[in-house]
Amino acid sequence: EDSYRQRNKKSGKIQLLFSGRIVAGKGFDFIITAFSKIKNKDNFHLVLTGSGPEENLVRKLIKDLGLDSYVELPGWISRSELYDVLKKTDIFIQPLWRPYLSSLALSEAMAFGIPSVIPGGGALAFVAGNSCLTFKPGSADDLAVQLEKLGSDHDLRAELSRQCYIRLNKEDVSYEKTMPKISKIMRNLALRSERK
Repeated sequence: EDSYRQRNKKSGKIQLLFSGRIVAGKGFDFIITAFSKIKNKDNFHLVLTGSGPEENLVRKLIKDLGLDSYVELPGWISRSELYDVLKKTDIFIQPLWRPYLSSLALSEAMAFGIPSVIPGGGALAFVAGNSCLTFKPGSADDLAVQLEKLGSDHDLRAELSRQCYIRLNKEDVSYEKTMPKISKIMRNLALRSERK
């Protein structure tokens, strides 16, 4: 639980991460647009892992916006490679998502104690609780503001990291606490159907 806080940077580039299949609607273009609005780009390094049919369009957008030196696209990486990247990540970004769905990627980032910047007002914000900053959904300007805010505040990153573990231990998020309850409900439903 203390590993993120022990490596939390007071200086140097802040590594941002988003990972997923590069398809329309995932938000790779949205992150790149938001990143282009950051004033102090030299303070950041953006890593976008994944591959997919929109990869060439994403690469073109990065080039068109002159962000080649700030953005890394390693392509698809294995789970163990992703874990290595997570161990170096300072801020996780979940750019776009259906408001009623959570994200495994967010839960993985929280398990590594990585503070996140996510859309406000939906299931992601509920799951993250106090371990994130939120931006106005659909606003690349607000995403840029929140990334700059979190990237420039060592103490805020440390506190949001601490909050990851507090949130992951809550009964409504912890799989260790919810799975036995779900299992009991499923057993009861199975017994009821057997009696009919």
